Amino acid sequence: MTESDKELEATEEVAQEPRLYELGYHIVPTVTGDVVPEEVNKLKDFIEKSGGVISADHMPQQMSLAYSIPAMVGEKRKYFDTALFGWIKFRVVPACALELQKKLKDNKNILRFIIIKTAQEKIMSPKKMTFLKPKETVRPDMITPKKKKSEQVLSEEELEKTIEEL
Repeated sequence: MTESDKELEATEEVAQEPRLYELGYHIVPTVTGDVVPEEVNKLKDFIEKSGGVISADHMPQQMSLAYSIPAMVGEKRKYFDTALFGWIKFRVVPACALELQKKLKDNKNILRFIIIKTAQEKIMSPKKMTFLKPKETVRPDMITPKKKKSEQVLSEEELEKTIEEL
């Protein structure tokens, strides 16, 4: 049993109020495009049936993995270099998070996953840089039109002189 499993079980006994979790998962790349939304909907339905509330999610997208991850496909071990990565942020009681973890371990289409306890993100206003001066607004009457370079008009005599010199 990993430390995250132990922590989930420990929190299950202590707290029964919903907590905010984030699930990150990799789906095997052998899953076709039509089955991917079905897999995601299965996860979302399980969370919602458990009394959870989904606050945000991201549909899986193809990505290269940093290293090959082995998985059992049928009775053979296969190594994957790419996977479909997606995530779901949800609020649920810790007992349901433990059930979700067990369900994900049994799912053959999930290559790897992680469930983490997270905090509510606070939206902070961007800081203003005080050392930058505000830009001055430019009004149309402030703009002076640029003068075109005046073309020299040569008289016929000057033109003939320059031709003869060449």
